[in-house]
Parts: sequence; structure tokens; C-alpha cells
Amino acid sequence: MSNDSSPHLLKALERTKICVWRWSKSTRRIQFFPENPQGLFGLPPEQLPRSDEEVLARIHPDDRNRVAKVFWEAERESTGHEVEYRFFGPNKRTLYLREISQPEFDESGKFVGNFGTWHNLTEIREAEHERRESEKRLSLAVRIAGLGYWVWDEIDDKLIWCSAEFAKIIGMTDPSQAIDVFVSSDEHLRWVHVQDRSRYFAAVKNASEARTSYDIEYKFVNSGNELRYVREIGEPEFDVDGKHLRTRGTLQDVTERFLLLEELKKRESELKQAQRIGQIGHWILDLKAEQFSFWSDQLYRIFGVDSDTFNPSLEHFIAVIHPDDLKQSTEKREAALAEKRPYSFEYRIVRPDGKVRIIAGEARPEFDDEGEATRIFGVTQDVTDARQRDLALYQAQKMEAVGQLTGGVAHDFNNLLAVIQGNTELLMDKAGRHRSALQAIMRASESGAALIDSLLAFARQQPLRPRSISLADLFAGMLKLLERTLGEDVFVRADISSDLWPVLADNALLEASILNLAINARDAMPEGGRLTITCQEIVFSGSQSSGAEQDLAGDFIGIFVTDDGHGMPQAVKENAFNPFYTTKEVGQGSGLGLSMVYGFAKQSGGHVTIKSEPGQGTTVALYLPRAITPPPD
Repeated sequence: MSNDSSPHLLKALERTKICVWRWSKSTRRIQFFPENPQGLFGLPPEQLPRSDEEVLARIHPDDRNRVAKVFWEAERESTGHEVEYRFFGPNKRTLYLREISQPEFDESGKFVGNFGTWHNLTEIREAEHERRESEKRLSLAVRIAGLGYWVWDEIDDKLIWCSAEFAKIIGMTDPSQAIDVFVSSDEHLRWVHVQDRSRYFAAVKNASEARTSYDIEYKFVNSGNELRYVREIGEPEFDVDGKHLRTRGTLQDVTERFLLLEELKKRESELKQAQRIGQIGHWILDLKAEQFSFWSDQLYRIFGVDSDTFNPSLEHFIAVIHPDDLKQSTEKREAALAEKRPYSFEYRIVRPDGKVRIIAGEARPEFDDEGEATRIFGVTQDVTDARQRDLALYQAQKMEAVGQLTGGVAHDFNNLLAVIQGNTELLMDKAGRHRSALQAIMRASESGAALIDSLLAFARQQPLRPRSISLADLFAGMLKLLERTLGEDVFVRADISSDLWPVLADNALLEASILNLAINARDAMPEGGRLTITCQEIVFSGSQSSGAEQDLAGDFIGIFVTDDGHGMPQAVKENAFNPFYTTKEVGQGSGLGLSMVYGFAKQSGGHVTIKSEPGQGTTVALYLPRAITPPPD
């Protein structure tokens, strides 16, 4: 704040009992805004404290050392501070101030002072004091009216009087029995549970030394050896010379309340644990303040934010919603408020670490007597993993259905092609000048048969001849073929360890699958690029695995074919394994390459996945089971 600050703002600060100040470390002087904060202190300008020493001089002696320590620690650590203390104002009237500050640093990062505020809490604290006095008078009336009341003689150190309710609480039928038992402090202390004796004794002793009352809850073993929870309030009495004469007090059985609180704490702990396991959080949104008045711990974990730094306001909440989902989520909330009804929601959020999560939940708005929305109560759950499982299941079911259909159609076409090829061969010897036409028919039928083989591979109905294969030997033999096939614009690198586990697969189909993946990679790099093939030993644990590989269990070899091409959008990835699906020009591909690889992998007991983003290249991972026996020489 500068000296030319708006006078209206300064007037407003005076009315709100707030004074703004700046303390300079170099001069150790204080500057006020406004210069004479009459609304806060009521002191003339010449009596205002202008340095930290002058401030400390006006602080109540009982608070001075504590506040000085706060000041010194803030200066030493170059931090802000918050402290409340009593302050001597005009005519030595005791004021109650709350001081809050933030550190200030120069351009080089050096600590130069503090900028802060004083809040005058005098009216509030005086009202609280009056309330406490009123509560004390009420408490005394209640105790006299029927609580377990007792009087302890501090000089003779024994119980000299108690009410019938007191005797009942400690498990006796008559007050005289209690008086006969509590004949010394040691005897009384033995009735207090051993776990609470030190705490109980310290509370009574401190109250006597400070000449104040004490209020303590502790465990008490009554005359029937039954454990009870009691609340004891004691008020010491002194003579004119300050000698402790007696202590009067009450005893209340709070066992039921204590057990209910313990049960409540247990239920709250169980609820938090359930929410943590289910990744469910709950919240309350104050619509007038546009702040969340409650934001559970689990929500911080769902949103990936720090509870110390994240401000749970409506503005900050909206900022983490995925831009593509923001309009829909806002419209859904506004429609529910307008129609005065609960609503459900599902949208994506972008966490600070860049990860996108899917959240879902239910919300219920609350309205005042005029029908205006005041709050919204809601629960939120992270359903990302569930949605990914649903999508994986859907994809598996879709591919299974397509595979069954494809297999049936392929077999029917295979039968037709067998008839065409058989009759063409019979006519070939008698064709004469029509022989070339029959040869064209034969070549077309052979191409059709190759397509049928690809369809059968996708449908997992093609006979396999699995054997133990050394991938190092396989790629050593294929490398030249890949280089010739892909052309000189594509640099091929195969990083295969010689001691890699052998893989169990059909050799011919494995080579065909790798060649298909390499050709697809080449087509994704029209201007050339790099194709990298790596292999890795992987152990899957079934349902404990993540993603599409969660159905695999055991030892597998992962073959990863990576290109630095243009990548795939989401829609292409979702359909990449479908038969006849292709993004190539007409006549440049049948759309059966990846579907053949998919069918081969599934029929071999493995799996295949695609990881790709537009402009980020593509990695196809082919997982095949490990062979138990070594490859033949």
C-alpha cells in the first residue's frame, strides 16, 4: 500500500478496526496506513508506537515475552507471523489485538521487513469474557441443582461433604460411605485409573497454584470395579492471606457421551478408509462465497493437489476441469439449480502433474426460504480405472464378435475359392487361347486366399505350428529383409539381447506380423524416419496388471516396434485392429495387417497394444508367451 492510497479505503479500514502497517528491518521503524489509526487505538499521533521496542513496551507484561519471541523468530527466519496479545491503549485500557504479517523482500531476494495488519478484537474478547462469566454462573446453578457435588478440605486433606448424586456416580448408595473412603488425597487418587493419575494430579495442582478452577475428564474405577468416564470441575477457595482452605466441585458421569464419541471417531475413521479405498471424496460448496466450506482429504488426493497450497474455491475448482468438458459441466450444474433438483456428473480433470482423470459424482443443492440456492452437497469419485476397464472389456467383446463373424465369412469364401481354383485347374489344360484369362482367374483366387488367411488369423481359426524361437536369431535373419522392404529413407535398429527368453510362437506368422508392423510404421513416416525394435522379458500377474494386459498371467516377451511418424488420433487407435479398417488411400491397403497381428497374438496366448499420440509417433507392443524349452539348434 502506498501513501497515495484512496482515502475511502483508509476510512473503510478504520471502520473495520483494521490497521495496516509496514516495519522496516533496516530502520526498525513502523509506518501506519493511515498515519493516525484512531479507529484502532484511540491514541494521539505522538503516543503511537513507531518501533518494535515501543510496541513491546505497550504489550501486557504477561504476553510480552511470548510476543517478543514471535517477533524475533519471524525476523530470524525471514517469515511472516500471526499472534494475538493484550495491548495498552488510551488511559491504559487493555485492548486485544491480532497481528498478522507477511515478509517483504527486495529485488535481490533479501528480507527487508514485514507488511501486516492489526485487528482490534477488543469488543469480541470482552463479549467472550462476559459469556464465559455467564456460563460459569449457569454452571454453578446447575451443579447446585443436582450434579454430583462435593467439598474437599485442603487443610485436613479429606472429603468433608458430598451429594447423593456424587455417591451414586462412584458406585455407593450413601454419601457417608464416600466420606469414610476418601480420607486422603492418596486414597482418592487410587480410584482414578492408573493411566490418568499423573494428568489428574497435575490439573489439580496447577489450579491450586494458579488460583483458578480446573476442568478435566478422566477414567474412574468405581466401587464395583467398573470403569467409568467422568468429568470433574473444581474451584479452589482461599482465605485473605492466600491460604488454600478447600475446593468445591462437581462430578459428572460422561461414560455414555464418551463411548458415543469414541464410536463416532471409529465410524469417521472407517468412512475415511472406505473413501480412500473407493477414491471417493465429499464436499460442501457455499454458493454465496463461491468457496468450498468443506473439502475432504480424499479430494486432495483425487485432484492431485496439496492441501497446504490449493485453495478449494469454485474458481480454482473450475480451473482443473478439462477445457472440453467445462461447458457441459457448468450447464448441468446451472440447470439443476434452476430446476431445484439433484444432479449427477461425469467429466475429466487435468491434475497439476498433467495426468487426466475421469471423475463422477452426485450433488444436491440446498435452498433458503426464498427459494435461492445457498449450498451444494456432493460426493466425487475417481472412476478412471473403472472406465478404462469398461473400455477394455467393450473392445474385447467387440473384437470377439467381429472375429466370430469374420471367421464364418472367411470359411464360406474359402469354400467358394476352392471351387473356383479347382475348376480353373481342370479348364487350364483345355483352355487354348483362353489360358491367359484362366491364369488371371487363378492369380485373383490366390490373392483372395491370402486375404482369407489374414481373416482366419484375425478370427484365431488359422492352424498354428508354435515352437521355441530365439528372437535374437529371428531378427538377425530378418534385418536385411526389413531394410530392403522399408527402403533407404527408414533407419532400422533392432536391440535384441542374445540371452533373452525364447518365445513360443508360429515362426512364419511371427515373421509376417513383424513385417506387417514394420510396413505400417514405414507408411506412417512418408518422409523417412527411424524404426526401433526392442524386446523385454515381462512377468504379468493377471488382474493385478494394469490396462489391456490385465488378462495376462505368467512369463511373457514384449516385442516393441516404435516409429517416429505422425502418430494416431484416438478414433484411429480404437479401430486399428478391426478388419478392413484403414486410413490409407484406396488400393494401398486391405486393412488386414494389424487385424492379422491381433489374431495371431490372441491365438498364441498373448496380446497386442498400441500407444500413440498425434505427432508423437507410435509404439506397437506384441506380447507372446515364453517358451519353456530352448530353441532347436
